[in-house]
Parts: sequence; C-alpha cells; structure tokens
Amino acid sequence: MTRTPARRLAEVAKKVGVSEATVSRVLNGKAGVSDSTRESVLTALDVLGYERPTKLRGERARLVGLVLPELQNPIFPALAEVIGGALAQRGFTPVLCTRTAGGLSEADYVDMLLDQHASGVVFAGGHYAELAAPHDHYRLLHRRGIPVMVDAASEHIEKPSSYLVRGADMVIYSGGKFLRGPQTSGLLLGRKDLIQAAWRNASPHQGAARGMKVSKEDVIGVLAALEVWFEHRDPAAELARWNADVATIAGRIALPGVSTEVIPPKGVVRVPRLVVRWDAAKYGFDGETVRLRLLDGDPRVMLDDMAPTANSIEIDPFGLQPGEAEQVGRAIAAVLSAPVAAKAAAAVPKLDVSGAWDVQVSFLHGERSHRLTLRQQDGAITGNQRSPQFEGPVNGSLDADGIHLIFQTRYEGATIFYQLDGAVADGRMQGRVTLGSASDHHKGPLNMSQFGAGQFEGMRAGGV
Repeated sequence: MTRTPARRLAEVAKKVGVSEATVSRVLNGKAGVSDSTRESVLTALDVLGYERPTKLRGERARLVGLVLPELQNPIFPALAEVIGGALAQRGFTPVLCTRTAGGLSEADYVDMLLDQHASGVVFAGGHYAELAAPHDHYRLLHRRGIPVMVDAASEHIEKPSSYLVRGADMVIYSGGKFLRGPQTSGLLLGRKDLIQAAWRNASPHQGAARGMKVSKEDVIGVLAALEVWFEHRDPAAELARWNADVATIAGRIALPGVSTEVIPPKGVVRVPRLVVRWDAAKYGFDGETVRLRLLDGDPRVMLDDMAPTANSIEIDPFGLQPGEAEQVGRAIAAVLSAPVAAKAAAAVPKLDVSGAWDVQVSFLHGERSHRLTLRQQDGAITGNQRSPQFEGPVNGSLDADGIHLIFQTRYEGATIFYQLDGAVADGRMQGRVTLGSASDHHKGPLNMSQFGAGQFEGMRAGGV
C-alpha cells in the first residue's frame, strides 16, 4: 500500500494525539507549535519509518551519544568502534562520552547531548541496571520524546521486567540463554507502538531486518521456554542446586597445590562459578591444556575456552544435569593428577629470518598476497605485514618445530587472526594457516580458529 502524504499526516497525528493541522505546521516549519509537541511529531516520524522533510532534518543534529563507563575494559572501545561505524554509515555523528571519577556523570552527558538536540543516546553498562543509581536523566529523555531501550539479552528475565518498571520503553531478552529456548529466538518487551515499528522492519516485511528470520517452530519453542521459566521453575531451588554442584566439584579436587574458590552471584550475574587454581611450576601445564584434556576425556567435559589462565580454569554449573557435578569433579581431578612428561627446551635453529618476505595465503576459495618485514631476536620474531586489504603487526617465534607467526587486523570491532605454522629453510617457508576472528573480550582459541585452515608459502623478497 502506498503511504501517501495524507496518510502520513493521519498516522502521525493519531500517534501523537494532535490534529493533522498541527502535524502539517511542524512539517512545514510553521510557528504556533510548542517545542514538546514539535519534538513528539518528529519522533513519531522516525518511529513510523517516514523520512523527515529535508529542511527539518537538522532540527535534531543527527548526533547520537555513546555513553561508556570506562575505556580500560576492551569491550567498551570495541563496542564504540562497531556502533560508531554503523551510525556513521547511516549519516549520524557518534559522540563518545566516557564517565570518569570526578568528571562528567551520565546525567551530565545526557543534559549536554539534549542541549545539542541529539537524536538518541546509547548507554553501555549504564546506570539503568543499578537499582540504587539515579534514573532522573532517563525520564528526561522520555520527556524529550527519545525512547529508552535496554539490551538485557544475557540476563534473567523477570515478570514484570525491572527495567520496564523503572521506565524503559523496551527491553530485549535472549530466548537461547537463560531461558534455554531456541538460540535464534528473542523477546522484545515494552511499548506496543515501538515494538510494532520494529516488527514492520523485520520479516515478513521488506525491511532492514528481513534477513533475521525466526521460524514458526522457534516462536513456539521460546513460548514453551517462557512457560517453563515462569510456571515450573523454582529460582531458590535452582540456586541451591548450583551451589551444591560447585561444592561437589570442589570436594572432588582435593589435591596438593590445588585450591578452589566459589565466585558468588553478583548484580545481573545470577549463577555462582568455581575457579580452580594450581601451582603451575608443580603441575607443569596451563589452563588451556587442562581444558583440552577434559574435552578429550570420557566423559567429555566442555569448559568456556575464554576462562583458562596460566594456572586456572573456571566452571559454570548452569548447564549441569543432576549427577553430572560428580563426574566433572572426578574428571578434573584425574587430569590434574596425570603425570606430565618433562619437555626439553627446544633449541633455536641457527637461522635468521629477519628481512622482507613475500607470502601467499591460500584459502578454500581464493588467495591473498602479503609482504612481511620481520625482525628476529634469538627465537622471538616481530615485524609487520601489508596486503592490498589490510596491514598490521606480526609476532611469532622460531624453534625446533619450525616458524610460528601471528598477524591480525581490526575489522568492525573484532580482530581477524592469521596463525601461520610451518617449516623454513633455504629462503623459503611453507605450512598451515589457521584463520579466526574474535572480539576483544572473546579471544579464546575456538574463536581464533573458527574459520578453519588454509596453506601458506613464502620466499624472501627478491628471491634472496
């Protein structure tokens, strides 16, 4: 159906609760309309998917504030990179606002952005999730006609949602995390008009999110998960079971030089975790080695690949079934008790790979050429690489097993990794390249190898 100018006036007028004549005055830049009504009309245009008249597009400065709690945690710069890039592609100017001790507060930034007629504000790690924090500035956004949407995808869902109770317009929950429903499903709760606007931009409509389809089976699946969550689940009993499971696991790992620590639930994290630490010098292996041995054991035990450290692993009991905690504890104890063969220090080959190299990487489909400039100090290798598509640093090593190089580049808030392992001799190198990509807080080995493997061949630049 064609959306005629007359229909546009009628829809916007109905949504705002004013006359079509008032909407017309706003669209034509006429006087005699209050600032609050003007803002409401412009917001309604955006929500209903109408283009603003060209002369009114500057009434809001097309600024979008991105309010971050800090920049030390790598997730927040990565988030700023992704959101900022997406906004810029759509003609918006992102404004980075970082809260610091003794500096501007979240509320201060909101005041500043509204003074500049910002079109919206994105809060990452904002005060909305903190019950005792000030929330008046969110209400100020409401009065200016700017909706507040909270992404609570990885949180426990509550009825009623605490975010909606505190005044959020919409809140998003994942259907595949704590609800344990289909992974492709999710819930968007809140204001009916805004949810209808989102629906009009999704399948089956010809909108921006048409490709993000959810099957009828997944819709029924998430509804069934909601029924179980609210009608059959006992939160107190669930927490008691998780605590009992981590206690059971800890009780089975009573080994010399091994300690356990229970990390209790805090904030939006509702599940306790168990950290197992050991004397790395005594046991001779790191957390990733333990994780891989557990994965290859019988029964197989899968741990988060991002949690292992040089001397620890972390266990999340959320997915354990009755009786499995006992098996997990025994499996970890068996891995830690297994003898580790002493590995002699690998001799560094009497070879210097410093200089320029031309390397060809072959994928499942296609190839890419790279110019590497390497510097070697004993067995350590540093340098940089360039290709027509990207460039960046190179780090690696040379040992008795061959040459090992890693180079990477940033792309849309993530890091793309190439891990080259192979042989080098007589001015040539060749071997296997492992391909992956990871966000700054998800740099586990699974993500860093998620795109499979290819081959590489290289020779000194100029053939010397």
